[in-house]
Amino acid sequence: MLFGRRNAGPEASGQVGANELPIPGAAFGNAGAQELLRAWSVDGGLQMSLQRNFDDPAIWGLLLTDIARTQRDYWRQLYPTAQRIIVSPG
Repeated sequence: MLFGRRNAGPEASGQVGANELPIPGAAFGNAGAQELLRAWSVDGGLQMSLQRNFDDPAIWGLLLTDIARTQRDYWRQLYPTAQRIIVSPG
């Protein structure tokens, strides 16, 4: 996953706020890791911060596809008998 903040406040020590996700294991402590996307649900809407880190904008398409596939797999585990999955199989 790509969420988390490096070298800022209590998150740098691995502590996160009540409404924040932890920094993923491979990214934590890795000086080359960068947060690319942060998304929050606010009053029924979506708020996001994005950081451009790729020369090729198509990489964002791959990143978003990976996020969608990860969510698809999560929902499949929760509801293994469901007949329809919104994101097509990969």
